[in-house]
Amino acid sequence: MSLRILPTHRPDRSQHPLLVRLTSGFRRFQHRWYHPEEPLFQELKRGQNPLALVIACSDSRVDPVLLTDSRPGDLFILRNVANLVHPYVPGGGALSQNAAIEYAVKHLKVQDIIVMGHACCGGIKALVSARARLLAGEFLPEAEEDEFIGPWVAVAVKALQKVEEVMPGVSLADRARACELWSVRLSLENLLTFPWVREAVEAGTLALHGWYFDLQSGELLEFDPKEQAFRPLVGRPHPHEGEGHHERRPRSEHWEEHGEALWAHYDSRTMEEGSKKRPHAPEHHREHLPRSPHGHVRGRHD
Repeated sequence: MSLRILPTHRPDRSQHPLLVRLTSGFRRFQHRWYHPEEPLFQELKRGQNPLALVIACSDSRVDPVLLTDSRPGDLFILRNVANLVHPYVPGGGALSQNAAIEYAVKHLKVQDIIVMGHACCGGIKALVSARARLLAGEFLPEAEEDEFIGPWVAVAVKALQKVEEVMPGVSLADRARACELWSVRLSLENLLTFPWVREAVEAGTLALHGWYFDLQSGELLEFDPKEQAFRPLVGRPHPHEGEGHHERRPRSEHWEEHGEALWAHYDSRTMEEGSKKRPHAPEHHREHLPRSPHGHVRGRHD
């Protein structure tokens, strides 16, 4: 039995709307990255050399590649519910998580690991709400319906306990936000329970970073281990920032009103403009690559 691949064809526009939207997006991806003047994927065919491992939440609103405007191949990403890192267990534990961390550190030799938390996290909210009801002696029938979520987020109970210790009596919303922040710190601590992570950190070949994307304000916060506190890494967006760029793609509120027609217009306009002049993506993204303490840009093979 052999695997046959059918000839390429244009999809039927009457097919499922979701497939139409996603395949349209894939064509834009092809147009941006697969053309003669863009050699990125010729390089990526030979292997990957990511700049960092990013441990992020599975939440659909917090895609690390989109949030950092990264290129394909820039980030090695591990996503799970609530961006948690479970402690190292020899020969066991969270195997998928452990395998990703091991591969990134041992084989890809990443120089940085970023734990990226975020506001309005459903996993942390569920943990905080469940614990509050348990402490109040209430029965939680819905907990029996979720087979895996509870045991997974339970590792963050340590963070929640710390929040309850230093912030007694605060509202559930404030408790959840504080737990989101503290769970980033907890994940950083748990990363150091992995022998090869600790060795690399102590050798100075690996750095750990704690980030927090505030969905409510648009800020990106960074954990400062010296101050034991979070501080803005990227402040709130300016009210007029981004003006002049709205022509790039339809705004979200227009999508439901005009639907696929907007994307079709965007596709046709992009193709016309692209035939005249294609942006050189690597140079654009090079401006945003991390810099060493001496100020030089760390490229893909530094």
